[in-house]
Order: sequence, then C-alpha cells, then structure tokens
Amino acid sequence: MNRVDHVRQQVMMLGERKPKITGDRIMIRCPVHKGGQETNPSCSVWIGGERGAGSFRCYSCQAKGKWEDFCSLTGARPFSKDAARSIVDPATLFDQSQIYDTRAPKEEKEDPHAKRYDRFERWPAHRDWRNIAGGCVRAVGGLICSDTWNKIDKMFLPVKVLGNEGGVYCNIKPVAKGQGLNYVNMPGGWAYGSLFPLDIVREMLDDSTKRGGKRIVHIGEGPRDGLNPLQYGVPSLINFGTAWNQNKSLIMARLEPDIVLSGFDPDRAGQRAAATFYNSFATRAKIIRLKMAYDEETDTKLEDPGDMPEPRLYEMIIDLAADLGNKNQIRWR
Repeated sequence: MNRVDHVRQQVMMLGERKPKITGDRIMIRCPVHKGGQETNPSCSVWIGGERGAGSFRCYSCQAKGKWEDFCSLTGARPFSKDAARSIVDPATLFDQSQIYDTRAPKEEKEDPHAKRYDRFERWPAHRDWRNIAGGCVRAVGGLICSDTWNKIDKMFLPVKVLGNEGGVYCNIKPVAKGQGLNYVNMPGGWAYGSLFPLDIVREMLDDSTKRGGKRIVHIGEGPRDGLNPLQYGVPSLINFGTAWNQNKSLIMARLEPDIVLSGFDPDRAGQRAAATFYNSFATRAKIIRLKMAYDEETDTKLEDPGDMPEPRLYEMIIDLAADLGNKNQIRWR
C-alpha cells in the first residue's frame, strides 16, 4: 500500500468527521476548532501525490500541518511500510486473521504470566468457568493454566492475529474490587486488530442467513461480556476493552451484519466506547444500544452483559428473538 492509499484509507475511516473526496483532496470536519463538530467540513487533506500526501489545512481556522500532525490530532495511523502492511485487508481477513488452537503462548520476557505457568491444557467441556458453560469456553479455544505445583487458577483465551500471538488471562474466581485484576492481556499490539471469536460468530451468522434470518451480532468489552450471550445462541464478539479503531471496523464490516447489538458497559467508560463505535459504524449497519441499569451518581453499573441471565438478555432484544437464540443451531446452554 503506497502513501496516498494509506492516507485515503485512514481519513475515510474517520466517519464522524464526515470525509468526502473532492478531486485530489478529502474535505473533513477540522480536528482543531469547534471540537471537530463544525457543520460544514472546512479542512482539506491532500491526496494528490506521494510527496506531501496527508498534509492538511483548514480554510476556516487556518490550522495546517503534515500527516504526522494530523495523526496526533485524530488518532489516524502514521505511514510506514510496516504500518501499511498491518492494516487489515477485508478481502483476505478470514484467511489469516485468527486461528484458535491449544498451543501455549510464546514466553516473552515482558509477560510474567507466560513464565509462571508450566502447563496449558484444553479446557474440559464439563467444567464451567464462572457462569460460562464449559463447552462454550472449550469451543473458543480456552485453556487451563497450571503452575509447577499443579495449581489451576487461570483460564487463558489464545488469539492469533496476522501471525501475532496474544490472548487474555482470566481468573477462575472473581477478585474483589481493589484487590487485583480479573483479566490480564498479554503484552503487544495484538488486541489492536482483534475481535474474538470470529470463526464461530461468522458460522452462526451464515447459519442465520441460510435460515432466512437477519445477521445480528453482539459486541461486548470483556471475555464474559462476549461469551455470556454467545452461550445462549447470540453471535457475540469480545472487543478486549473499550478501545475501537479502524481495524476493528474493517473486521466487523467483513461479517456483513444487518444489526449490531452494542453491549458496552453502561458506566461512563462504556458510554464513551459505545459512542465511538456508533460514530464509526452507524453507516454500515443498524446499531442497537442495549439499555442496562446504571447508577449515574456513583458511576456504578447495576447490570453487566457478562452476568445477565438468558431471560433478561432476551427481554432486552425481544423484537429480534425470532432471529436468535432458540432457532440458532449453535449454543451451549
């Protein structure tokens, strides 16, 4: 991918800034003034040639700069040969994106968990992980982590993205607030381009299409937020946090959903994540924000996608139930 194509792709993914290609320029809402919310886009990004591609100038506030400056203002990715190659290619996404297997992750000096555990074994189908069916955990490639003394205290979800290994360690039992972390991601940039588990969700959506149903997918923040709806037959993806970016938009778009159920947590961080997701994907599919109980005064979530029982889950999406759940061939509860 050359510099011009890279700049064009990055700018056009900034859907909330209303990009529009006009000749050798892309006009967008200026990232400098009015908080990026001006009515008429007044900022021009140059795409007329390799030299200087990505330089910008606002005709309203007169702000200007190079592509690197634009990236720091908008979160777009700077150009480099490596960065250009790392952008997900929708045409080959499912040929090389995520592979689920039972191999232990490579031990890295900066990853204390990989050094601590000596055994990684496939999760047994008969053993539930908290409220998640053991068969569901096993189906997505979940592993049991054991240390030298054969003490089992972690579940590991291995993820491979474009050849880079990653994953998340999950406590067997929940940790009290302030006493530690329930989830720890492996180091590295693997989560930047990950939605999990893609293969299973794609199979569920294709099955729905064959039955004449809609392609409906749920997106949640953490492992249980994604796996809890999944075990009840709702195609559901784990976002590994609240960050959303153009790589993830491309991955989601490749699934060709008709409807996306936005299951980001109801707290303030989840609300910001839901807004970012909506702004970047609303033109590609209908987005329904799941309304969960929330104490605004204390910023405390009273409901969580990871703990929601099946009746409550389907109560929230009752109008879509005919396309989900009991009619879906793939479920674990």
